[in-house]
Amino acid sequence: MSEIVSCIITTYHRIPLYVERAIKSIQNQTYKDVEIIVVDDNQDGNDYSIQLQEMLTHYSDVVYVKQQGNRGACAARNLGIMRAKGKYVAFLDDDDEWLPEKIEIQKAVFDTEISTDLGMVFCDGFIVYDDNQDRRELYNPGEAKRNPSHQDMLYADYIGSTSQPLILKDAIIKAGMFDESFPARQDYEMWLKITKTYRVRGIAQPLFLYHQHEGEQITSSGKKALDGYLKIYKKYKNEYRKDRHLYSSIMDRILTTARNTDKRIWYFYRLKYKLYCLLHN
Repeated sequence: MSEIVSCIITTYHRIPLYVERAIKSIQNQTYKDVEIIVVDDNQDGNDYSIQLQEMLTHYSDVVYVKQQGNRGACAARNLGIMRAKGKYVAFLDDDDEWLPEKIEIQKAVFDTEISTDLGMVFCDGFIVYDDNQDRRELYNPGEAKRNPSHQDMLYADYIGSTSQPLILKDAIIKAGMFDESFPARQDYEMWLKITKTYRVRGIAQPLFLYHQHEGEQITSSGKKALDGYLKIYKKYKNEYRKDRHLYSSIMDRILTTARNTDKRIWYFYRLKYKLYCLLHN
């Protein structure tokens, strides 16, 4: 018996043409038992929200959910999860696309599992550049670890963006949903929570398109990224401090991000790291 997969698009300040492209990539999935939810995170009554609602009048199979005000991607995803009817959830960024067999291939991995502790199946993707559609680069942060443990995930994010995995909805709920206090790296923090309880598996196959627009970077940069890493460190500090390699990995990410963002934080954590190394030689 087919099981519903709830596909959630959260959108903020995105032209309807891109959102429509994302919707069509869900409609074109070879796995047909899908529910499409679009969560509008725009301010009430602004042009993006009005244009989005007008576009969605042509899509009777799309569930439109309006978030009150602009509360951010985490709150929008949580709202989408609460409205989802499916046993599985998949997120799609409002300017990305899925290749047609994405859900079918990932769902087949769940279906062939004997154990019940598989919580997520992620995939590779392609980076597509808007100024050169013929240029594609493989995006596969999970190449080194196709089945990363929680310990592996503390060391590095081997899963990637929210557009990549198919996730058991119960795994997200048991993880406590997305932490709305995170300014960035909230997806990484969710993967850390899920891997504490569930196994995850990676597929060595590109199944989504990450559209990179001119002037944008793949990962969050600047102050938001730094704040995200600092929150992850503080939340998992006891685990990081138990292992020198893990501690070095998070310190490296904090220091690299802080170097050009906040010199005070850079000096403080550089000193903190040196003291840790002296004590653990």
